[in-house]
Parts: sequence; structure tokens; C-alpha cells
Amino acid sequence: MLEYSTTIDLLTAVIDTLQRYATIWACMNVTGVLTTALYAAHQLQRTRGIQSRALLALLVEFDNGRHLDANSRQHVASDISAFKLVSYVIR
Repeated sequence: MLEYSTTIDLLTAVIDTLQRYATIWACMNVTGVLTTALYAAHQLQRTRGIQSRALLALLVEFDNGRHLDANSRQHVASDISAFKLVSYVIR
């Protein structure tokens, strides 16, 4: 569903649902699968010119330093830094 989210409203609804049931995903041992899907969605949304702070936050939360490889984790960290920098410059 994440890669088919064509609007920010739909993406937000999916992110909210994933966040709401985070404990259940952990009990089902699917956070690795979800982290991979969140990273793919982040990459896709980024190519569409959409940056989502909520998506990045959920990705970091679900990854928790365990599921993404070092390069992907560094890429996410740099996107978060760039996101913060842009927010700071705009204010």
C-alpha cells in the first residue's frame, strides 16, 4: 500500500495505521519487512518530490538500528539532516 500512496493524505493514513499498531507488528516479528517497505516507500516518494517527516520518523523507529544496512541507514540519516536543514532555513 505504501508504494501506491499517490497522495500525501493516503500516505499519512498508512503511516498512522502502521504507527498505531507498532506493538502488534513487533509481536508478529514483521518489523524487518515493514522497515524494508518503509525504506522503499521513502525512496519512491523522494523521486516524486515528496518528503515526509512522519515516514522518516517511522522508518527510524521500526529500524531501530537492526534491519537496514549501513548505507541505507546513512542515507536515511542524511535525508533527515537535510529535512531539518530545510525546515531551519525556511523559518
